[in-house]
Amino acid sequence: MVEASGAFDFGECRQGDVLTHVFRLVNSSQGPIEIVQLMTSCGCVVVEGDRHLIEAPIAPDAAVEIPIQFTVRGLQDAVSARVEVLFRPARRIAATARSDGAALDRLSLRVSATVRRDYVLSPSQLDFGEIDGLMDQKITRTIRVIPEALDQVEIDDFRSSNDWIAAKRVADSGNPKTHQIEVTLDVSNVVNSRSVVGYLTLVTNSQRLPQAMVPISARYRSPVNCEPVALVIGSDRQGVAQEEIHISTSRASRIRDIVCKPAVIRAELISAEPSQIHTLRVQVPRPQTESLEGVVQFEAVLVSEDSERVVRTLSVPVFRFCSLKEVKP
Repeated sequence: MVEASGAFDFGECRQGDVLTHVFRLVNSSQGPIEIVQLMTSCGCVVVEGDRHLIEAPIAPDAAVEIPIQFTVRGLQDAVSARVEVLFRPARRIAATARSDGAALDRLSLRVSATVRRDYVLSPSQLDFGEIDGLMDQKITRTIRVIPEALDQVEIDDFRSSNDWIAAKRVADSGNPKTHQIEVTLDVSNVVNSRSVVGYLTLVTNSQRLPQAMVPISARYRSPVNCEPVALVIGSDRQGVAQEEIHISTSRASRIRDIVCKPAVIRAELISAEPSQIHTLRVQVPRPQTESLEGVVQFEAVLVSEDSERVVRTLSVPVFRFCSLKEVKP
C-alpha cells in the first residue's frame, strides 16, 4: 500500500479549528489487501467512516480514501497527530494471522499545523523542583499570560486541583496587556516525602481557548514522615484495636500536643525523649452503631545544634468500620 504523501501540513490555523484532509491510498501489491485497524495517536484526530474501511477488500492498483478530521487544541504553537493503518493480504484468513499483530503491515499517516494562538502562557507548566520541608513551606513562581491573536486577554477566574495551590494576579509594569499570575505552592500540610502534582486552570475571555490548564509538580522532602499515613481498621477486628504510628524526623525532635478526635480514640507516646524515631500507640474502640472516623494530630518539634526550632503539625486520619449487622435501624 502506497500513499503519494504520508504527511499533510495544514499550514497556519487557529485554536479550536476543525481541519479535514483526505489521504488516498493505493494497493501497490500483487494481490488484494484489507485494512484491519485504524489507530489514532490522540483524541484530536478522527477517521471519518472508519467502519466502512475495515476488512473491505482492496484490489491490486485500486485506491481507497481515508478522510481525516483534525481538531486543533491546547496551547502549543505547532500541533501534529498520526493515524496508523494496519493492513494485510486479504487471503490471510487464519485465526492466528488475524490476531497476531506481528503479521500485520503498517502505514503511518501524519497531519500537522502551525497554530496562531489567542494567548501564550510562559511557562506553560510549573516544576517547583525539590522542596526541602525544613527550609520552605510556601514557594512562589510566576506565569505570564501574553496575548497573540487576541488583542486583550482577560483572566476571569482561577481553579486549582488542590487546596495547596493558590494563585493571584499581580501587576506587570512592562506591558499593560500582559498578565502576571503569582502561583503559590503551600506544602505545610503535606505528609511524608513524596511527589506532589496538580494543576491550575485559568478561565479567560477567549472564545477559542476559554480555559488553559497549567500542570504543577514538585518533589517534597519532608522533615517528618509517618507510617502509616492513615489507620484503617476493618469490621472483622474485635474489641479495642491497638495500632501504632511510627514517626521519623530528619533530626532530633520531640513530639508534643497530641490530640485525638473524637476523644474515644486514645494515643500515647511511648518515649518523650528527643529522638529521630518515635512511636505513638493508638487505641481505637469498636463502634457500636456506625463506623468511626477520627484523627490523631500532633506536633513534631525539631531542634538543631544551634537551638533553631522547626515545628510541624501532622494529622493521621483514623477509620474503623463496623459490620452491617451491627448497625441499628
